[in-house]
Amino acid sequence: MPVVAVSKILRERLTDEGVDEFIEILSEVEDEARKDSLVIVEERFERRLTEETSKLDKRITEEAAKIRVEMASLKAELKSETASLKTEMALFKAEIIKWMFLFWVGQLVIIAGMIKWLR
Repeated sequence: MPVVAVSKILRERLTDEGVDEFIEILSEVEDEARKDSLVIVEERFERRLTEETSKLDKRITEEAAKIRVEMASLKAELKSETASLKTEMALFKAEIIKWMFLFWVGQLVIIAGMIKWLR
């Protein structure tokens, strides 16, 4: 309990018992004021926390939507690139088969020529 200095005049008018009672009333009023202040501060904090949480939720939702759009774009781009790569691979495969055919035909011609030359 804080120390309260009471003037001599007030002490004479209220008596010692009255001063003690007056100080006790002041302490109770101070305690109640602290409790009320704490309740008000808690309510303000809860309201502010709710507002900030709401803002944060909104921001997260917006960012998630942006990320989904970007991922869809990247997915479409990846599909396009994959299709392009498949086309290139098919053309390359056809080119390899063509050259293999030419190589084997050349080999057959050379072997036939060697057989004819050896006879």
